[in-house]
Amino acid sequence: MNKLITYFIAIAFIASSCDMVDEPFGPTGAGGWNPGFDQPSTFNDTTITRRRILLEEFTGHTCPNCPKGADIAEEIKTLFPDDFLSVAVHNSGPFSVPNVSNPAHPYPSDFRTETGKKLLTKFLIPSFPGGMLNRTQINGKYPVDYFRWKQKVTALLNDPDYVAPRFKLYLKGTYNNEPKNQSVRIKYKVEALQSQTGNFAIAAYLAESHIIAPQTDSRLPDSYVPDYEHNHVLRVGFPGDGDGKTVFKAPTKGDVFEATQESQYLFTKIDESWVAGNMKIIVFVYNSDTGEIFGVEEFELTN
Repeated sequence: MNKLITYFIAIAFIASSCDMVDEPFGPTGAGGWNPGFDQPSTFNDTTITRRRILLEEFTGHTCPNCPKGADIAEEIKTLFPDDFLSVAVHNSGPFSVPNVSNPAHPYPSDFRTETGKKLLTKFLIPSFPGGMLNRTQINGKYPVDYFRWKQKVTALLNDPDYVAPRFKLYLKGTYNNEPKNQSVRIKYKVEALQSQTGNFAIAAYLAESHIIAPQTDSRLPDSYVPDYEHNHVLRVGFPGDGDGKTVFKAPTKGDVFEATQESQYLFTKIDESWVAGNMKIIVFVYNSDTGEIFGVEEFELTN
């Protein structure tokens, strides 16, 4: 039996609440199903606390030091479970290219994305593992060396001005699990909590965890690991490969933008090979002039 899962979330960067509700909708909406957005929207509210940090971690399955970077990211998550998120972007030049030329040590997976390709080119990531923290320029540069991630995250989270919330985001999403037609739609409302300069957009990532596939790890005697667990793997940025939808131009405190029609929603299809139960949606608001992320939240795709 096909099922649509609708969930309502209010996010004030960073605290959130997430109630999952199963709702059977008839085949009345676009694509043969009703996204549930034709009813008045009701969002859960939450307490505004502070701005979170998203690490966009550039990695690859033949990158010898990248497992070390992944472990550092997990360590930071343990230290700051409510304030830190990460996504593994498998666009790192030759380190991400599938290679089965050696039957004893094949790397058949292809985790590359157009979203990652655009980020790699735009922000000039020079080495791998590499990463950006909210795409904030630190010492005049976007990329941060992986062995400095923990230090820089700690410093940013201890800066009251940096962590002051800029936006309040309300989300309503619907996941369609119909075979061969899996997809997700996200309706949203964004409130500016501070006046800002520049243009701002909202976008989303779909990331999958618990993927078992080969990986090189230089810390091991035999660096080839056939059953490495890849987590937070970026599958797609949407819409527009992560460019998103414009919500504000130089917003004033108190300004609100609400998506009220389907063309404004965030939508993506879900490949059949991806495991929906292992996927998370990461939604963020960013300055589309500079790229800097000013609010981010994640939630499970299916529950």
